[in-house]
Amino acid sequence: MKTSLQLQDRDVALLSELGQVGLLDTDLIHRRHFAAVTRRRCQQRLQEIQKQGLTHSVALTVWYGKRGGGHVPTIHCLTERGADAIESIAGARPQRVLRSDPKPETLHHRLAVVQARLALDDGCRALGVAMPEWIMEQDRRDDAQPNDPPSRQRVLYHEFIAGGKKFTCQPDAACLMRIPRDAHRSAAGTTPLLVFWEVDRSTERTAQTTNKCPGYGALLERRDYRRYWPQAEQAPVRVFWVCRSRQRIASLTVSLREKPVAQCFRLTTADELRAETALTLPIWRTIDGQCREIIRLPPTMGLSPVDLLGHPAPYLPPHVGP
Repeated sequence: MKTSLQLQDRDVALLSELGQVGLLDTDLIHRRHFAAVTRRRCQQRLQEIQKQGLTHSVALTVWYGKRGGGHVPTIHCLTERGADAIESIAGARPQRVLRSDPKPETLHHRLAVVQARLALDDGCRALGVAMPEWIMEQDRRDDAQPNDPPSRQRVLYHEFIAGGKKFTCQPDAACLMRIPRDAHRSAAGTTPLLVFWEVDRSTERTAQTTNKCPGYGALLERRDYRRYWPQAEQAPVRVFWVCRSRQRIASLTVSLREKPVAQCFRLTTADELRAETALTLPIWRTIDGQCREIIRLPPTMGLSPVDLLGHPAPYLPPHVGP
């Protein structure tokens, strides 16, 4: 028989975030929601929440451990029962709820996508700009048919035929941002920026990565994203690549440089992508090696931009998009 559990504010915040991003591991949960207690106490609370059927956990079977070892992460997802609880409290049902056991071998990549999203979300929250609208890799189309292959049920699955050949584009995530035109005056309004995300774990050969270019080229040329974001028809579009190292960026740049669509690519590393750097520091490299930021703040904002080596960056006028 289950004992009752009184949800605390931090429990509700955790369950709500799980419903937004789809999954979190124990370390992220401890850092974001239980920082005031020990990791062991955080684990105990997670076990109590799971015993109530509000969450489901999966231990990764394959993990790329950091140098020096470390524990194998446990991934936590929101269940239907957990979604019911949040809906009764907040009045809105969470969007991303566990409906089947996820494959442990895919969770490492999905967790990396979530970490990239959280860095951008936290950066927007800290800067006081509008939160991005997100579509995650596993999000299903409203018109998906049960007999459709799993890939075709996803919002971000795009299929094209050209020259008698079929090719696809399947970004890891997408977000629609609202970039302030003037950091000093909110009345100046915002400009939309549409971003597709590729979280690269260095598990594919560069040739496989290059093969993604025709799909992105067709996606941007035909603006196929209008079926889920019609308001972004005239928005600038970028593809953000989050890589494991600068060496990987260098190798990808060599293989992608000659592709026309690569002019829309921006590359950074997972270590460089943090809440404090995601928006206002020039961590986003163009295919030509330039470093850009998403939002350029004027010096009067009190935040002095720096380059990737930590040196003060020259002042340039504010702009929209990297």
